[in-house]
Amino acid sequence: MKPKPFDELKNAALHSHVVALNIAWWRCDALILRHQSQDLYMFFAQVSPEVLQQLFMTFSRPKNDTGTMGGCEGSLEQVLSHLWECIVEPILTALGCMETSSDHDLPRITWCASGLLAFLPLHAAGPYLDRVERSRRSSALDLAIHSYVPSITSLLNATRVRHDLNESGAPPTIFAVSQPATPHQIPIPSTITEVKAIQHVATSHGLTWLNDSAATTSAVLADMEEHAWVHLACHAVQDPLEPLQSAFLLHDGGLTLRSIMRLRFDRGKALAVLSACQTATGDSKVPDEAVHLAAGMFMAGFQNVVGTMWSINDKDAPVFATAFYSYLINEASGDSGQTAQALHHAVRKMRDQVGESNSLKWVPFIHVGI
Repeated sequence: MKPKPFDELKNAALHSHVVALNIAWWRCDALILRHQSQDLYMFFAQVSPEVLQQLFMTFSRPKNDTGTMGGCEGSLEQVLSHLWECIVEPILTALGCMETSSDHDLPRITWCASGLLAFLPLHAAGPYLDRVERSRRSSALDLAIHSYVPSITSLLNATRVRHDLNESGAPPTIFAVSQPATPHQIPIPSTITEVKAIQHVATSHGLTWLNDSAATTSAVLADMEEHAWVHLACHAVQDPLEPLQSAFLLHDGGLTLRSIMRLRFDRGKALAVLSACQTATGDSKVPDEAVHLAAGMFMAGFQNVVGTMWSINDKDAPVFATAFYSYLINEASGDSGQTAQALHHAVRKMRDQVGESNSLKWVPFIHVGI
């Protein structure tokens, strides 16, 4: 396939700045497509494949779902600080984001990274190792609203087929799945509390809920086709070598990404929230593609996908769901085009509640989409 002309690539920046990060053995570059402004090119002398490999290995240290594993917060802060110093702060400075003065008018940045950079938490970077410096300066989360896409082409395609799913004026309907006791998996009983929290917030939205044994692969596929918003509260597994075999674990087996992509949604879908284990996790064996489930759901036709970079605490999921859906339904009036803003609000609220130093709890949430 021929590369797209630059004039076409610029259309990707209709809704936000787009930062395309490329890593090669000899250099790391960024092409920045600026929303309604002149584009930029940057070179990062301090970034190399060796440095990124070290960061990725540190970042990939085992994390459990309690958010309290000894040493992990410190390791994560090292990664976030290095990303801030070498990549994120220079980009935010070039975009003029360091002068952001209002939480209500934050710029949007869409990250499109290659190699191991595609699996590192650019959205949460900040000067965390120096507490004095941190007290005087903001982090990436304070200065912009962040999204990710697997490629600029996928972003262009999603922008072209974007539909107003609320043309009738009716609130979007929600389909939710909870799996508190999936066979052969660790029980996650708070998935029921999580969906009940959504039910409490979404009183004006039709909600279809399949719980436990009712959530079979065939039933879930059928309801996915009928609803604009999908919320999956269940275990998931990723297959880094065969990404389309990555699956959400339901009562009667795995619902694979391949099966979902076969649905070929006629109008596209507005939102998928993947409250599951390992929905946005990378693998060093196949670093050149963002093959995680969240990116896969975006490619399958969901214009906005919320996923996590590691397993979250079972008790944190209902708290996050309440904050996220409250903003999306009440503040954004059900406009899924503000999914990134709703996620930003929920993550900052969680960060304020648990404390910034408890980074394992608030860093993992990401938005993939437009």
